[in-house]
Amino acid sequence: MRLDKHIRGLPVPNLPASAMDLMAMSASDCMQLFCVGGLKQMALLYLHRRFFFEAAADDTCQDILKHKYEYSVRAAYATSLSMVRQIRGLFYKDKALTSRIFFLWLHGFSSDIVLATLVIKRPGCDLAENALMEMNSILAIYEQADGSRRVKRCLVCLLRAELID
Repeated sequence: MRLDKHIRGLPVPNLPASAMDLMAMSASDCMQLFCVGGLKQMALLYLHRRFFFEAAADDTCQDILKHKYEYSVRAAYATSLSMVRQIRGLFYKDKALTSRIFFLWLHGFSSDIVLATLVIKRPGCDLAENALMEMNSILAIYEQADGSRRVKRCLVCLLRAELID
């Protein structure tokens, strides 16, 4: 929890209001904006992911949102949603550039696995319906990404997770 608090407390540079309009920004400005907030989100995702998976696998607790790792469940879910949405935004801004940057897809894959776990292991959870919608949206982005064998490998794994659901 101390590390979580430390990561959340890291300063983020003040951005001008014009920086929030992605359509008016250049692709490089969008990438810089992603790096400002995205790296913080990635750190939180990887910090809480293990506890999220442990909570999802714990059959003794009926409601994952009341598990002893509830904070990590909510944190992993929120950061996964954030990553998926940021990658989707970057992809729509500049498909060719985003398709070539594999680390974005790797973190998107990790985020999607968190969402898929929630949908598969805890389909009755309040968060599962939205997780499924976001999971399907990032899956569509993976299908549209061109030219990267690594992205295609991730896609195969994501399609298998979709078939399980």
